[in-house]
This record gives sequence, structure tokens and C-alpha cells, in this order.
Amino acid sequence: MKIDKQRLVSRITRVAKDLDISPHTAYPRFFFDCFLTRLASSPLREKYVLKGGLCLSSLVGIAKRSTLDIDFLLWNADLTHERTIGDMKEIAAMDIDDGVYFEYIMDKPIRQDDPYGGFGIQFMGRFANIRQVFSIDIATGDPMVPGPKLDEYDCLITGEKISLLRYPIETFLAEKLETILEKGVKNSRSKDFYDVYLLRKEFGSKIDADLLKEAFFKTCAHRGFPQEPSLFERTLWDIRTSENQKARWARFLLKSDYATGISFEETIDAVSFWLGLMGFDSL
Repeated sequence: MKIDKQRLVSRITRVAKDLDISPHTAYPRFFFDCFLTRLASSPLREKYVLKGGLCLSSLVGIAKRSTLDIDFLLWNADLTHERTIGDMKEIAAMDIDDGVYFEYIMDKPIRQDDPYGGFGIQFMGRFANIRQVFSIDIATGDPMVPGPKLDEYDCLITGEKISLLRYPIETFLAEKLETILEKGVKNSRSKDFYDVYLLRKEFGSKIDADLLKEAFFKTCAHRGFPQEPSLFERTLWDIRTSENQKARWARFLLKSDYATGISFEETIDAVSFWLGLMGFDSL
């Protein structure tokens, strides 16, 4: 959908007001959605699965979860630098008559401790004199349970609906739980705890326990993390009583309006809830 700058600014202002978010949060989403609309119009849509914060944000709403980048899992294809960067440049260069242009800036390796690796690509989105720099992270090899799903995605500002492959919510949650348990008190990403809390609030009665357990076990096996309930219990206790983790959470609240009013203890209770759902009843 092609709109002029005045209409874009007006729409973003209205959406931000309706959702009680900052316009500075909505502008990146506009460019994300324009990029994803190009992907949805390309044969490459069968190779790239939307995951991460943007996938979650599109499910629960930007007022509850925002992000500053796009994450993809490359599916059923080999991840090579030339092919992957070429795919992203091809998508970015598509002309869909929306007045938006994407300029490649740079790329770099990511997940260098993972045998499959990955790449981070930085683009600048341009619309009239509006500029937005953002990153796209692409990885591969992660096990998906129950597999990617072709799903409807709502573009926030234009209201358009497109079809994209989505990462399974069970695997997204399983990865968050594994990260929390593996990193323990050294985890510096309070957003991991928030996401686990948010998923309980939004999907607590909708996630299949057997699928979550399968996703969790496969994620742990893929990452080489031991599946020991006694270790989970000790780790959760250490995190719950960590003054450093509580301080990190307090700092996270100062810059994350969507988490206002949520205590750190509630996030740990959410971790315990999901582990209990999988049968780790001692937690």
C-alpha cells in the first residue's frame, strides 16, 4: 500500500495514541512490515521462518512486546554467506510500489559458538526523508516443534494482511526456558524472563504440554544442556534469590513500559509454571 509521508505520520501518530505507545516504537515496525511484505511476495518466503521478538510482538501486540530487529530461521536450505546475504538483498530490492527503499549497510557473523552459525545484516529503510536503521539476524539448524506454520501477519500501520512462515510458539518458549536455566544468575537479558511471563499470561491454557516438552528436550539436546530436574530446581532458587538479577529487572522496568507492574518473582513463578506443565513437579 503506497501512502505519502503526511498520511504515514498521521497513521503512526494515531496508532501510537490508540495503543498507548511511543511513535518511536511504531516507526521501526513500519519498516519491518514493509520488508516482510516483500518477503511474503517472494518465492523466498518458503525458506525464511519469522521468529524472535517480532514474531512474538505480532502475536500479542506491540504494546506488550516491541523489538528493534527481525529474526529469521533459514529452513530447508544451507546457510552460506553468499546465498543468505544475496537473499536479503534480493528481498530488500523488490519494488512493491510502497515508496519504501532499503539500503544494505553491512553484515557480520553471529552465533559463532554454534556449529551452524548465522549472519547479522544491517539495513537502512528510507521513506521520504524518514530513515530507520535495523538489523536482521539469520540462523539455521535449530529444531522446531511442531514445525513452522504458514500464518497470517497483520501489518501494524497499513493494516494489510500477509502470509508468512512463523516459528512455533512451543519452540520459542522452550528456547527461553533453556536459556534461563543454562545461564542461571549470569543471564543479563531480563527480556527472557519477561517473555516467559508474557507467554504464560497470553498462552498459558493454549500451549500443548506434550509439544512443549518435546520442544524443550530437543532444544536442550541440540544445545548440549543436561536435562536434570534437580539442576533446574537449584538454578531457579539461585535466580529467584539473586540480588543482581533483581537489580537487572528493576533497570529493565525503567526502560520497558510494557513490563510496568510486573515483579521479578512473578517471572520466576512463570518459569516454574512451564516446567511444572512439562512434568517437573518438584519445582
